[in-house]
Amino acid sequence: MVKKKNFSKPFGEWVINLKNNSFFKARLKLTFFYIAVIFIILVIFSIILYFSFINNIEEDIEGDFADNQAQVAVILKVASQLRNLILLIDIAIMLAISWVSFWLAGRTLLPLQRNYELQKQFMTDASHELRTPLSIIKTDLEVELKNPKNLKKSLKIHSSNLEEINRMSKIVNELFLISRLENNQEIFRFSSIKLFPIIQKAVKNLEIYAKNKNISFSFDVVKEQLSILGDTDKLMQAFYNILKNAIDYSGNEGKISISLKKTNNKAKLTISDKGIGIAKEELPLIFDRFYRADKARSNDIMGSGLGLSITKAIIHKHKGTITIESSIEKGTEVVLIFPLVSSS
Repeated sequence: MVKKKNFSKPFGEWVINLKNNSFFKARLKLTFFYIAVIFIILVIFSIILYFSFINNIEEDIEGDFADNQAQVAVILKVASQLRNLILLIDIAIMLAISWVSFWLAGRTLLPLQRNYELQKQFMTDASHELRTPLSIIKTDLEVELKNPKNLKKSLKIHSSNLEEINRMSKIVNELFLISRLENNQEIFRFSSIKLFPIIQKAVKNLEIYAKNKNISFSFDVVKEQLSILGDTDKLMQAFYNILKNAIDYSGNEGKISISLKKTNNKAKLTISDKGIGIAKEELPLIFDRFYRADKARSNDIMGSGLGLSITKAIIHKHKGTITIESSIEKGTEVVLIFPLVSSS
């Protein structure tokens, strides 16, 4: 059964989807490249043609007119007509070339796009299929752990297995979420919400985890309640990921600073720590899936490397931006910017 496209979506949503489509952006860039190359060739060819033709005209009519002014007038008239003709032909060629370039760019990228779509579909199918068996194994292990007849040695093995199952389940769920975000299948329930209470709740959920590492939080928040158009649960997940990373990479007895300010009718949320930091050459890679900065120094930190990928996708769905600055042994600063809406 062929899935029908939904043409009832608002035009603005179609535009946003196109903007977020990496292959559409690549197709436009490749189209402009083709057009630019052909435009340069066309201009050079037109200039050569124009001056060659004018020179030939001058040679042909030389001596036909006794009056030099009459000769110049004829040459100027012919040059003007030739210039207009070449211009019209060039415009027609460029219009045709623009369409052909866009089509050719699409054909060039089609194999890559197909492979990318297959990879996304595989990730969706694999994560979906793995969730059920992992849930069954997890349930069986939990039942075994509650069985009083099990020996201590068996309980230790089951506990270790359950820990790994929980980790695998978390990775599968995160992969499934990334796939849904990329395919625009994840549902976002947007409404006007106050930003700071969500941050407070995310901090509260991590209080015990932070206290175990003797890490404290400090706040510098504008008095005005800043509201954005957002999904509370999704933003909670994004803030949780950022704050947990800050705790994990702060070492012991650190401090995490949280700042919320209003700048140019936008909310600017800054989360910074004084932890181990990230090398400059690794910063462009930290939003890649499964990437973990400086693996040698973070082997004791459990994580899948998917949290920041999910966070970035969620922030972009809220029409926000996320940037990270960091230096080794000096700490990391994460800056989130969201467009504000009037408080309801």
